[in-house]
Amino acid sequence: MHGSNRLTRAVHRSIAALGCALLLGACTTWSEQSSPTPAMSRPVKHVRLTRTDGTVVMLEEASVQGDSIVGTPPLTTGRAAVALADVKKAEIRRIDPSATVWTVGIVAGLLYYLLPGLVYLGEAT
Repeated sequence: MHGSNRLTRAVHRSIAALGCALLLGACTTWSEQSSPTPAMSRPVKHVRLTRTDGTVVMLEEASVQGDSIVGTPPLTTGRAAVALADVKKAEIRRIDPSATVWTVGIVAGLLYYLLPGLVYLGEAT
């Protein structure tokens, strides 16, 4: 009996983690900006810049400062700058409402149908 409680908790945690991972990935989309200057007068949480040479730069808390886009690359603490003249395309991560609704619905449906069976399997062992 004691082992089955552990299994049931492990199954619940796994399902919750999977659901969260699916929800996080499907809720956002990259939206291309025609010009980085007006859209980035205030700091933007996540921006993806494609340079004229084809390289991609990700920045967090980015904003236009003078003739550059300045922000922090992910998983670092230092600031980085990309000259506006070197930016071919600027994209801002935004919430995608339709993908969010579909993902929440699919995850809820899967949990509704799968969770009772997984709990039963956990109690049967």
